[in-house]
Amino acid sequence: MLKPILKGILFDLVGVLLEFCGPEKISELTRGRVGVDLFSRFWNESEYALDFSKGICSPKEFARGAIDYFELEIGPEEFLENYQSWYVGPYPGAISLVRELKNRFKVGCLSNINEIYTSRFIQELQLNQIMNDCIFSNEVRMVKPDLEIFYLAARRINLEMGQILFFDDSQTNVDAAIESGMQARRVDGPREVQKVLTEFGIW
Repeated sequence: MLKPILKGILFDLVGVLLEFCGPEKISELTRGRVGVDLFSRFWNESEYALDFSKGICSPKEFARGAIDYFELEIGPEEFLENYQSWYVGPYPGAISLVRELKNRFKVGCLSNINEIYTSRFIQELQLNQIMNDCIFSNEVRMVKPDLEIFYLAARRINLEMGQILFFDDSQTNVDAAIESGMQARRVDGPREVQKVLTEFGIW
């Protein structure tokens, strides 16, 4: 059976187009006590992290939850100041990649993110200009890997599920996207995105 013709490409942001140094920052705060595995579990399992990404938890509530989870010896304000420094910037070539793809496809982002970063990304990266749509979890009150957020993303860019190729650095989210009917691949950064696009014959 032939795959549907690709007409849209959706990107996760952090880990795919944008570089974050969260694990390193938490490791510094805990003198190496917290590693990547525990850091990842916090974002996938903590009700504070999930609720913050859904837009139903305030920054201070999120900070208190993170402080408790990681057993940090700092206050909410200091944690939030540190948290805002986790964003490094776009990976080299990320923005030019998106601009090039937008000439041939509908392009958007589908990101589990929160109020601290959504407006910053839109302003600093001009996402509304280089993408057709941006689906932020805190604005739609849903998070990946919930299937409904993938259905919503397809409706927002007005394409059938199978016409969309989705990139994420989480295999759990990639599996959910595939279950929803999208084509999806796990990648780390723009170079791996380009490799997949080459496999599809579109780069």
